[in-house]
Parts: sequence; structure tokens; C-alpha cells
Amino acid sequence: AAGAAGSTTRREVRERFRLRTGTPVFALLPGSRMSEIEMHAATVLRAAALIHEARPDAQFLVPLVTRAAREMFDQARHDLHLEALPLTMLYGHADDALRAADVALVASGTATLEAALARCPHVIFYRVTRLTAWIVRRKLALPWVGLPNVLCGRFVVPEFLQEDATAENLAQALLNLYDDAATRRRIEALFAD
Repeated sequence: AAGAAGSTTRREVRERFRLRTGTPVFALLPGSRMSEIEMHAATVLRAAALIHEARPDAQFLVPLVTRAAREMFDQARHDLHLEALPLTMLYGHADDALRAADVALVASGTATLEAALARCPHVIFYRVTRLTAWIVRRKLALPWVGLPNVLCGRFVVPEFLQEDATAENLAQALLNLYDDAATRRRIEALFAD
């Protein structure tokens, strides 16, 4: 995938997904483990709903690796009454979703490296149980957790963890990033390097 970073253009991937040029496209990657989907789905969906309120033309791509993950995410969507959200769930295809997107919301983990390799500007988030958070906070040696930030040694990608990872914060950060084309181009160039 790394070698192919520039081989497929955003336009080509969008054509495959039948997404119009000029449409704001957001990739939503809530995580690959069932525990992550359970912890993140509602927050991710609420953030998408807020983005859709602000940008009614927005489209969302959600790559999920298993049928069980898809069903759990779909149940959360149903529970929140967000069936009308213009959201396309994919079996896998995270790389394609990230290449098609203008901006992505990515759960902290290896998917953040996928986002960087796809040159997709993104926002990192993560929520865990309170006990896990307490243990992790005592062990953290770096001020950031996202792998692109760790590799760059600075905050390149915004991070929202635990109580900061609210739907409102995530939606605002994604909209800010989408609206700031100059910053997106700068991040894309950094990821290309």
C-alpha cells in the first residue's frame, strides 16, 4: 500500500464509489475491534450527524472489517435514528475510503498510519474505559498518542482522547480541517514526504 500512495488519485477512487467531484467526503474509521466499535460508534455517528447539519452535501464512508462490526455499527445508527445519514458502509477497503476522503476521523492505532500513507488529513480520537485510561495515563511518556504525531515528533494531526472525544469536538475539528484547504494541502505534502 505504501508504494501505491500516489498511484490512485482521489478522483479515480471517487468515481469507483460514484461520488461527485466537489462533494465533501469524510471517511469514518471507528476502529477494527468489536470493543472499539462498541465504545466509538455512537460518538462517530453523532459527529457525522453534526457535520451533515453544517454541510448537507457531505457524504460519509465507513470501512468495517467484519460482518459483526458492520452489524454493531448499523445497530448504533438505528438506535440513534440516523438511518437517513448519507453513509456508505464498506467491507474493508479502508485504504480506498481514505484516498476518496477529503478528511477522515480515525481511531488511534495502525489506521492512522494508513491515513498518513493515503495522504488523507485526519483527526485522531480514542475512548477507553476509565480504568484503562487511568493505567495508560500513568505510563504515557509522550505528549501524543497518534502514530503520525509520534513519527513527526510534534502535533501534525489533532488528537481528542477520552472526555475530549465528544461528537461536538470531533465534528468541529473535522469541519475546521475541511474548510481550511491550505492546511489540508500542507498535511498531504507532509504525509507524502
